[in-house]
Amino acid sequence: MPRYEIHSCEQMIELIGQLGFLPLLVSGISGYSAEEMADEECRYVVFPDGGWDWPLWKWKGIIINESDRWRACAFVQRLWPLWIVLIVIAIIAIGVLTYHAPDWIIFADLG
Repeated sequence: MPRYEIHSCEQMIELIGQLGFLPLLVSGISGYSAEEMADEECRYVVFPDGGWDWPLWKWKGIIINESDRWRACAFVQRLWPLWIVLIVIAIIAIGVLTYHAPDWIIFADLG
């Protein structure tokens, strides 16, 4: 992954638009988080008096409000009861198939 030096909220929004998704914190994929891609001045800092500053945390609300990707997900918010019903049906179908599947679905001979 190319190395990015993010210095502002606008740059972060542009990068997320290019990548599609970017976790805020280190996620196990080296170099693939907002924390790792941000410049040193934008990372988490603890002051000697015990206070702290974290520009990335301050940017999260702006990123969510300005990002077109979040607006594209608005249909999920409007249709959440339908999504719940679909998930429940899928869970029931998996449970029924797990215990009452015909022999032709079972591929492994465990006996």
